[in-house]
Amino acid sequence: MKLEKRRHKQLLYRLLELNKPITISELANFLGVSARTIRRDLDELEQCLEKEDIKLIKKARVGVYLKLEETKALKLKQSLDEARVEDQFLSPEARVRWTLKRLLIGSSECKVEKLEEKLYISRSTVYNDLDSVEAWLKRHALSLDKENNNLIIVGRERNIRVAMVNLLLELLGSKRSKEIIDLLNEGIRIKTSDHKVLKEFCLAIDLQLIRKSIGLIEAKRRVLYTNHSILYFCLYSAISFKRIVEGKEVSLSRDELNKLKDEEDFSLADFMSEKLEKKLGIKLSEAEKAAALLQVLAGEIYSSKDLENREDIINRTSKEIVLVAERLIAEIELDLGSKLAEDWDLFKGLVLYIRALFYAKSYGINYEDSYWDQVEFNELKEDNPYLFKKARISYGILKEELRIEIGENEIDFIGLMLLAAVERKKNKIRALIVFDGNLAVSQLMKARLERRVPRLEVVDFIYYSHLNKIKRNGIDLIISSREIEGSEDIMVISPLVKKDDIIRIEERIEVLLDLKTYFAS
Repeated sequence: MKLEKRRHKQLLYRLLELNKPITISELANFLGVSARTIRRDLDELEQCLEKEDIKLIKKARVGVYLKLEETKALKLKQSLDEARVEDQFLSPEARVRWTLKRLLIGSSECKVEKLEEKLYISRSTVYNDLDSVEAWLKRHALSLDKENNNLIIVGRERNIRVAMVNLLLELLGSKRSKEIIDLLNEGIRIKTSDHKVLKEFCLAIDLQLIRKSIGLIEAKRRVLYTNHSILYFCLYSAISFKRIVEGKEVSLSRDELNKLKDEEDFSLADFMSEKLEKKLGIKLSEAEKAAALLQVLAGEIYSSKDLENREDIINRTSKEIVLVAERLIAEIELDLGSKLAEDWDLFKGLVLYIRALFYAKSYGINYEDSYWDQVEFNELKEDNPYLFKKARISYGILKEELRIEIGENEIDFIGLMLLAAVERKKNKIRALIVFDGNLAVSQLMKARLERRVPRLEVVDFIYYSHLNKIKRNGIDLIISSREIEGSEDIMVISPLVKKDDIIRIEERIEVLLDLKTYFAS
């Protein structure tokens, strides 16, 4: 049986799956369309099923169901299961992402009737989806022009590019994104032309070329960026090159450009641009260089060799940002009744993060990232409701002092930093943490280990990709939040540091202490 419309397949699959009556309204809610659309689809589906000697029963106050032999039902469901691989059924959320992609990268005009035709949904459902599309665009300082049912995104080019990066990350998903950054950190080439989704958004380029440029910037700035920032910058650059080739360049006001050119790190933009221009044969304007610098300044740093103590931070960071970090710590400290002012990891982490936020928000860069697996993160928030509630004061402080507004993700990130600080205690046994997450998560992992294992002192934490670059002298134990190939001596535990992890670590410590005693005697 050949069904042309995707939603007909969805309806049939749902009816086969339930094997009992379901109401029109339940089907409408399931597929995210109107009851009117469902009735029309059922009428069309009924005609197709009759040709296969399958009856579609519709009874008032009972619902809709199929009447067919069990063997035929199993065979039909199997064929639909196979079809789902090539013709995925779109949920309302997937339709919104599909529409956003069509608007952001489509080469031809996008009309409402085209969306009806492509997505097999009614016009009223299209407009419902467009409400979600507009809400998403608004978060990126963009709007949707719907004049004459012709849909066009309106806004500044730099905001369009940031929106494209965020949408691309949504389409890739967290698992695929991690795979890409892992490969990049291992020095493996990733050609955008070899990946369907990357190919749609980006110039045909090897992302490793951009990753190496970021490595040079890290060396010159004496910093290390988080994995998320590295991936974000790689994708932003690859998207920007494609947009430039298409004649869609960034424009900045004279004041914006002069302000960025006055930045101490503007020479980095020239340096990076020169390297990439030679490789790609693309000439970058000063505005494009300044836009690239914004990504560098707004990138999240997890380590800075120029900020080794409080005096370094005061001398090398904006006074306003330092004062905001100090005020935030003081107000949280007052509420919690816990001394946090002397916590160096918290102070440094907040300064680095607030500085990145300041550049991002001041220039309209909206990172839509998720810092944690949602289920595990919700568990953390449920276990520490008071602390995460107190983290919300950061919104008012940053708005008042720096005139920027932060979102839920940013507030939660600060909450993780505070949680790590509250749990942090000094201990004795020297250990190194290897992780592939973000700074706040690593600090939380460190704090929980030190609190729950009294004999453990975490002396440092690093990304797994930097493991082979460090000296292990003085390190008794290496603990990782992920499996690392070829490193059987490394203990792998959950980032949440669960009970069985504690037991295994205590057992390992006993063995290490016995060995130390043996070799010392």
